[in-house]
Amino acid sequence: MTREEIEAKLEAVEARTETRFVELSGKIDRLGEILTGERGVLAQMAALRTDIFAQMAALRTDVFAQMGALRTDTLEQMATLRDDISTQMAALRTDTSTQIAGLKEDATAQMAALKADNVAQTLALKADNKTTRWTVIVTMITSVLAAAALVLSVQANLLSAFQAGQPQGAMSAPR
Repeated sequence: MTREEIEAKLEAVEARTETRFVELSGKIDRLGEILTGERGVLAQMAALRTDIFAQMAALRTDVFAQMGALRTDTLEQMATLRDDISTQMAALRTDTSTQIAGLKEDATAQMAALKADNVAQTLALKADNKTTRWTVIVTMITSVLAAAALVLSVQANLLSAFQAGQPQGAMSAPR
């Protein structure tokens, strides 16, 4: 290969490189236009950002308005509920007091009835105890007399049997 051939090849490579450079510059310019042009990505992103900020501001205003309305509504409901609870508590307090008074009267009446019944049962028990005591005393006296009569009867029978077994003269003579 000669110098001229090498230079020709070199010029051909330079021409191709320059052509590619021009093509790449055109593509880069076109991409730059896509990114930074009037209708480019950056312009669209800026418009989108503006829209998003506007929507967020509107949403924020709407949310604060709804929260204020909800707070007012909640406070009104709480006031109504508090009044209802107070009314119910007063009615319940009155009803409970009435029931307690009724229970107190019933308990007092039942206690009085139980006391009277207890006194009557105590008196009946005392009378029954008195009768039982007299029965026991009479039975003991009768038992003592019966035992004494039995002893005397046995002694009399023994004495009779003893006297019946001895001669007549021996009984009259003292020993």
